[in-house]
Amino acid sequence: MGIGSSQAKAEYGVGDKTVNVEIADMGAMGRLALAAGGVVQGERETADSVEKTWSENGRVLHHRYRKDASYSEFKATLKNGVVVSVEGNGVGIQDLRGIAGQIDLQALESLERPKKS
Repeated sequence: MGIGSSQAKAEYGVGDKTVNVEIADMGAMGRLALAAGGVVQGERETADSVEKTWSENGRVLHHRYRKDASYSEFKATLKNGVVVSVEGNGVGIQDLRGIAGQIDLQALESLERPKKS
């Protein structure tokens, strides 16, 4: 479609616990998702899982997890269209949010794309 993007991925694990981190620059598509995120905010909870999407500091944040800590994910769509995803198996949401908190979202958000010539 002629839309540029780039991404970096990493996987970490110990025993049966794994964490996958992905940082993706979706360019214009990321900013479009950010704009749409304001429309799809909300919460859903069942006996087994929780899902929530909300806006904070101009970012769209999303988390989803199983209450038994068998799976959790956290995603942040930054103001500049960069999407940070952290997903864990055998890792609870609090631990996963702690891992995600080590990623400097402000620094990623301040990055500028090269000017087109």
